[in-house]
Amino acid sequence: MSPSTLDEFVAHVREFILDCMPPPMPPNGAQAAAPAVRSANLPLAVPFAYANRAFFNDPELAQLVDR
Repeated sequence: MSPSTLDEFVAHVREFILDCMPPPMPPNGAQAAAPAVRSANLPLAVPFAYANRAFFNDPELAQLVDR
């Protein structure tokens, strides 16, 4: 899968991913960063995929994708 394909997919499901993940916690004394728009699509995919790695490693998912 190319980075542009992943970027387009994450852009499409961005709101869903953000709803599934806890809000980022800024370090003590720091202010929370303003939410980024498109530029953060790929970095957003990494923690989501890692947090849900059991889902992505499920053999039944592979069968669905291969159809």
